[in-house]
Amino acid sequence: ATTRTVTPAANTTTNMALMPANPPPIGPSGTLSGTVTDSASGAPVRTALVVAVRAADGQVASAAATGPDGTYTLDLPAGTYKLQFVPSNAHHLTEWHHDRPGGDFPGATPVTVTAATTTTIDADLTPSTGTLDGTITDDTTHNPLPGAWVLALDTNGALAGGAATDTNGHYQITPLPAGTYRIVALDPTGNHRHEFHNNAISYAAATTRTVTPAANTTTNMALTSS
Repeated sequence: ATTRTVTPAANTTTNMALMPANPPPIGPSGTLSGTVTDSASGAPVRTALVVAVRAADGQVASAAATGPDGTYTLDLPAGTYKLQFVPSNAHHLTEWHHDRPGGDFPGATPVTVTAATTTTIDADLTPSTGTLDGTITDDTTHNPLPGAWVLALDTNGALAGGAATDTNGHYQITPLPAGTYRIVALDPTGNHRHEFHNNAISYAAATTRTVTPAANTTTNMALTSS
């Protein structure tokens, strides 16, 4: 591929002409179809790209996007292929059939397309994000603090996600990429001092929290009146 450089405060225009995603096959052909789901919840993964690559030379033969129900269909010349499943966002990991990492083309399981036959190949993609949730309360009264801001900062101190608490003081930050974070809670009314988890006054002193894929990491905090 030819690289493109993006510079600050400037537009980099890149025009491309694409071939049809699923052109009519030439010669005897068959069909690959299936459903792509989330491996944790079983929910359909929509708009994922399913790419059929010729097993012999690694050339892309055809591709299709999954529909709202996670299903796809590919019409292909009879032959042997490897299938890659590429999510349209960062919520899942790319993989090859069958359950091989996105960079492991040699380890992918070949799929044979037979003329006038439909072969079903399903895939369940591994989530790459999790959820951070909890409750923010007053340190003295233990009452919930609605409208508090809760921010998740990554290992570089950059903001990775945030949420405001509801009337019950509950917050949820999702989806959040799996990783290690420091959590800070702030009261925008100024009635409470901001605080990092766990009872820390600075980013450096904060106790880290680890977010894992397809899981909730609960972090409750109690803020001290200012």
